[in-house]
Amino acid sequence: MESAKGQIPTVAFVAAGSNAGKTTLIEKLIPVLRRKGYRVGVVKHSSKGFQLDRPGKDTYRFAQAGAEAVGIASGEEMALMARLSGEPPLPALLARMPEVDLILIEGFRYEASVRIEVYRSGIAVEPICRKEQGFLALVSDMGVEGVTLPRFHPDDVEGLAGFLVEELLPQKSSPHA
Repeated sequence: MESAKGQIPTVAFVAAGSNAGKTTLIEKLIPVLRRKGYRVGVVKHSSKGFQLDRPGKDTYRFAQAGAEAVGIASGEEMALMARLSGEPPLPALLARMPEVDLILIEGFRYEASVRIEVYRSGIAVEPICRKEQGFLALVSDMGVEGVTLPRFHPDDVEGLAGFLVEELLPQKSSPHA
């Protein structure tokens, strides 16, 4: 799937349940892809609310006072928090992503067109990639019958990173450092 900017490849890591290891896998993939010279962005879906700011900080105080949106920026980073009446669509989030080479998405199972399933024994009854289309690979700690997708063990982060580069970034002849 490409972002609203039309250039940035994306891949969503999804699972039938929570605690399958999506966050840990993405956390391990980022430094491997960076060592390969790629700039990586991440978008995470949260089914419940979340808190980005800490009580007592200025931005928290502005939000608690009723601001509809609060932004903060420095020379190193920025953030914008806004009140919403519903979940924003994935393309709207991708359009706000700064220039990166690859966007890894956690969740957004039904919106992402390119997905990798993270399937762990004891978490889900059966892999969702058996029932749904649009899967690029399967990351699993066990063999899964009837799935012909490329499969990676959760500890094979180097192999998965190489696969992502080959499948999603073949046009990159000299990645950014």
